[in-house]
Amino acid sequence: MRKRLGDILVESGVISQKQLEDALDEQKRSKRRLGEILISKGILDEDAIADVLSNQLRLERVRLRNTVISPDVVRIIPESVARRYNIVPVSLHGDTLKVAFSDPLDVRAQDELSFLTGYRIEPVVATPSEISQTIENLYSIKEEARRLVESIAANRREATPEAEVEENAPVVKLVNYIISRAVEEGASDIHFEPQEDGLLIRYRVDGLLRYVEQFSLDMALPVVSRLKIMAGMDIAEKRLPQDGRVVLRVGDKDVDIRISTLPTVYGEKVVLRLLDRTSILIGLEKLGLLEDDMKKILQMISHPY
Repeated sequence: MRKRLGDILVESGVISQKQLEDALDEQKRSKRRLGEILISKGILDEDAIADVLSNQLRLERVRLRNTVISPDVVRIIPESVARRYNIVPVSLHGDTLKVAFSDPLDVRAQDELSFLTGYRIEPVVATPSEISQTIENLYSIKEEARRLVESIAANRREATPEAEVEENAPVVKLVNYIISRAVEEGASDIHFEPQEDGLLIRYRVDGLLRYVEQFSLDMALPVVSRLKIMAGMDIAEKRLPQDGRVVLRVGDKDVDIRISTLPTVYGEKVVLRLLDRTSILIGLEKLGLLEDDMKKILQMISHPY
């Protein structure tokens, strides 16, 4: 007989038998998960539960915020399944798929994943909020973006360069949507990378490049053309690197966007550097530097190279 979460928490000493019994009584009335109840009562937090499960079950504890997940791994588990069980695929090694669970005791979910994917499932532990946020990061852009992509493809035959500049054009909405999502998620860069099998879009968040979405390669030309128009670049020039900038209003923020293009084998790669104009910048004089150090820094940053 497999252990239950409550028994594991009591055995590890993080809650008492009385606290477990009270929580189980409430669970019968509310039908909520035991972990949710303990957290809502302030008895434990998510990290404490995840740490106990990791230690007691001898499973790896992952910090998804600091984990880079390959787009090939993301495609293995459909979004609907990831949301149903609140799970995230982490990595693939041979015939073993590592999956982050907030409830690694859910054997039925593991069996279904194994049947669905054809891989042996190796459960690892993460908090529910970590998993939920990662699902949003990995999957949520897809529905809206793909709807816009379908609209672009449907109108592609009769579209003209002038039409694609109009603010209600699907490609304009798609680019604006990708940029606004990047700002919401605190990204510093957006990479549009044409590759052999499609147009890859990645955000740089907290210094790490993270997969966002991949469209068919025929989307590269309209998307890159729109970005060039925004930055005042020459649309016809595809063989030389170009640089430009634009200021967009995203929500209540003015975002300064530096746009750079670089020719590649499969088309032009575009990188957007996002600079939030409303963010608070701290002056050198407020960093607590000694007067001599301040003079040295001012002298050094005045040099042209």
